[in-house]
Amino acid sequence: MGKRLGALFLALPLSCAAMFGPRIEFASAGTQSYSDRATFSGAVYLGGDSIAAESQQLTLHVGEIPADAGDVYDDSYMTSELTFYNAGEEDATLSLAYPCPAMPKGVSAREYRLSLDGEAIEPQVCHSYAGYFNRTINVEDVLDGAAMQSPDFYRADLPATEYKFRTDLSQVTLTDAEKKHLALVLTFDCDPSATRIISCNVMNFEVINGRLRLAFDLKGGAEIVGVTVAGKDIANLSYGVYTDLARTEAVATHIYCGRSETTFGSFAASFYPEGCEVSRADWARGLAQMLVSTTAENCVVYGRPCNLRPEAFLKWYVYSVTVPAGARAVHTVSAPLYPVTSNGRYQYDILLSPLACWSLPNFRVSLETPYYLAYSNLNFEKAGEVYTFSRDRLPLGELSFTLAPSAGTSPIGNSYDPISPSLRLAFVLLGVLGGVAAIGAAVAIIVAARKKKRR
Repeated sequence: MGKRLGALFLALPLSCAAMFGPRIEFASAGTQSYSDRATFSGAVYLGGDSIAAESQQLTLHVGEIPADAGDVYDDSYMTSELTFYNAGEEDATLSLAYPCPAMPKGVSAREYRLSLDGEAIEPQVCHSYAGYFNRTINVEDVLDGAAMQSPDFYRADLPATEYKFRTDLSQVTLTDAEKKHLALVLTFDCDPSATRIISCNVMNFEVINGRLRLAFDLKGGAEIVGVTVAGKDIANLSYGVYTDLARTEAVATHIYCGRSETTFGSFAASFYPEGCEVSRADWARGLAQMLVSTTAENCVVYGRPCNLRPEAFLKWYVYSVTVPAGARAVHTVSAPLYPVTSNGRYQYDILLSPLACWSLPNFRVSLETPYYLAYSNLNFEKAGEVYTFSRDRLPLGELSFTLAPSAGTSPIGNSYDPISPSLRLAFVLLGVLGGVAAIGAAVAIIVAARKKKRR
C-alpha cells in the first residue's frame, strides 16, 4: 500500500511536464482555467533553439484602481523582464507568443509593448476562438499550443455540402394544434468519424434504427431550412412534414430540395464580417474551434456559425527573438492590468505557468501601489508603497492578489497567504487519503473483534 501511495504522489506533477519533453520542468499545475482578464507573466514558448533563462523580474504597477466596474486606467500595468543567456557557440532563435486578455468595452487601455534589449519587436497579430460567456484561458491548452492550432478535422479544403429545403404549405389547411407541432423531419445515414452537421437550426435530433433524424420547427408556415454537411456526405436522405410529435402523420405538401457543393474554407468565408480585425485564416480556424467545442454525439454540432462574432476571439502576438552566441538579452513585455471588481475589491490574476518552461534560478515580483493589499497567495514583504517577493525558483500555482481602497473593504481571507492552489490541492488529497486510511483501520478493528468473539 505504501509503495502505491508513493507512486501516486510521484505521478501528480507529470501530466503537464509531458507536454514539452524532458527539458521542461513544470512548477505548477497547468490544468486550471482562469478568467480571460488574467494577465500572462511572460511569453508562451512555441519552439526553437535551447536556451537558458537566468532571471525573471515582474513589476506590477497599480497607481489607480477603477472608480466603477468596467473602468480601467492607463496607470495599471505589468512589466515582465526575462533575462536569457545563450551559452552556445551559435545564435539561438526562439518562437514566442503573448496572449492579450479581453479589453473592457469603452476603455482606453495601455498599449502592449514587446522588446529585446530595448529594441521594439513588431509581432504578427493572430486570433483564436475563446467563446462568449464565462470566457476562460486554459493554461494547459496555451502551453501546448492547442489554442493556436486548427482542429485536424476542419481543413480549408474539406468538402462541404449545403442542402436547402423549402416547404409549400399554401394549399394546406391546419388546425392550431397541428401547427403547434408542425416540423420538417430529415432522416439519413452518416458516418460520425467522417461527417459533421455544421449548420442547421435543428429543433431536436435522435437516432432511429441507426439513422440520424433531425426535426425543424416550421412555426405553422412556409419555411426555408438549411443544412450544411462537412466531410463525407450524408446518404439515403428522406424527408417529410409532420404535425405530431411521434412523426407518423405526414402532411401532403410540396418540399423543394436544393443541393450544392463547396468547401469548409468557403463556408467559413461566407460569415466573415468585412473590416474585421481577425484575419480570414484566423476566422476559419476560430470557426473550426467553435464547432469542435460544441459538437454533440452522432455528428450534430450545437454551435451556430452565423453567430460567430469578432468578440469571441482572443488576440495573440506571435514573434521570434534571437540571442547571439555567448550573450545575454532581456526580453521585456509590458501589458495592461485588468481587475475583476466586486464590492469595492479588485482582484488581479497573473498567470505564472508560462514561465514554467524555463528553469528559473531567480524569480522576483514587485507590486507598486498605494492601495491596501487585502489578499495575496504569495508572501509579500512591504516597504512603503512597494510589496516585494523573491525566490530562487518559480513558485507553485499562479499569482492572485486583491486590492481595496482601505482595510475596511478587505475580503474574508488571510492576507499574504503563501499557500498556492497546487499546495491546497495536495492538502486536500492528503486529507482524502487520511480519511480512507482511517476508514480502513476502523473496518480492520471491527473484523478483528468479530473474529475474537467467534473464538
